[in-house]
Amino acid sequence: MAGLLDGEGSIGISKCGKSLKPLVQMSSTSKETIDEAIGVLTDVGIVGFGYSYQARDPVNHQDAHYLRIGRIGAIDKLANLMVPYSVTKRRQWTVLLTFTTSRIKRWGLDGHDRLSRGGSPSVKAHPYTPAEEECYRVLRRLNLRGAERKAMSHAP
Repeated sequence: MAGLLDGEGSIGISKCGKSLKPLVQMSSTSKETIDEAIGVLTDVGIVGFGYSYQARDPVNHQDAHYLRIGRIGAIDKLANLMVPYSVTKRRQWTVLLTFTTSRIKRWGLDGHDRLSRGGSPSVKAHPYTPAEEECYRVLRRLNLRGAERKAMSHAP
C-alpha cells in the first residue's frame, strides 16, 4: 500500500470555507488495482471507497478509477501504518498524522471514524489550533507541482 500511495496517491488537507478536511486518494486506470487496494485496507479495518469516471475521449484516454478515504479516524489509522514504509510521501504522512492526532485527541471519534461533533458540525464548535492550520499550509506546499512548485522553491 505504501508503494501504491507513494506513486499514485494524494495525501493532503483540503480547505472548504473555514473547514479543513484530511483526504487520501489514489487514482489508476486499472480498476483491479483500486479494488485490490480497497481489499487490503478492509483487511486492516480501514474503510475506503472506490468510484470511476468514464473517459470523455475513449479513443485516446482510459477510464479513471479512484480510491478515496475521507474519515479522519480511517486516515489516522492509515497514516500510522504508512509512515514507517512510505518513501516519497513520508513527510506528507507525518504532517497529516500530526493533524489527525491533534483533532482526534481534542474532540474524540464517534463510532464511524468521524470526529465527535456533540450535535454541531460547525467549525466554531471545533476550532482549529494554530498547529492544525500550519499542517494545512505545510501539506499545501509539499503538494505543489509544476510552475507553482518552481516559483515556491525560489521564494525567500
